[in-house]
Amino acid sequence: IRVFNQRTLELEYETKHHAARVTCLCSVGMDVYSGSDDWQIYKWNGKTFEPEGQFSGHQCSVTCLAYDGGDALYSGSEDFTIRCWDLRKGCERVRGWPARNHTDGITSIAVTENRLFSASMDGTIKVWNAQTGEMVKYLDRRDGAIAYLLVNPTNQNIWAAGTDG
Repeated sequence: IRVFNQRTLELEYETKHHAARVTCLCSVGMDVYSGSDDWQIYKWNGKTFEPEGQFSGHQCSVTCLAYDGGDALYSGSEDFTIRCWDLRKGCERVRGWPARNHTDGITSIAVTENRLFSASMDGTIKVWNAQTGEMVKYLDRRDGAIAYLLVNPTNQNIWAAGTDG
């Protein structure tokens, strides 16, 4: 992981804390969370750049992270699950989580006030209750994987891009 100063464009910090390739980053206030092929999520202090915490629970690569704007961080993995982490308590939320309903790895997640959207290599998009982890709706099925999701907060649209072009 490398941190550059946005103003000076100089390298501020560099580390190899994960045991494998880093696959995703997510900003939460001043802090940053990283997910990796080592199945771990690390919390990084945005001022000191030092690791301050670790979330463990996935059984395969962590592929994506999403912050709800409050006290929850969501992670998707190649183990077909979505997990919810309580940032205030520093642990996994147990009630209703992890969400398991995809038949292949999670590629992208996006969160709004009360909904979590997930995309998968299985070609599906699923909608979850962000509080309980219950699946609310099945949106789409494609021949190829859904690679990315984006929720546009301005017009409330959900954008999905996949391997089918």
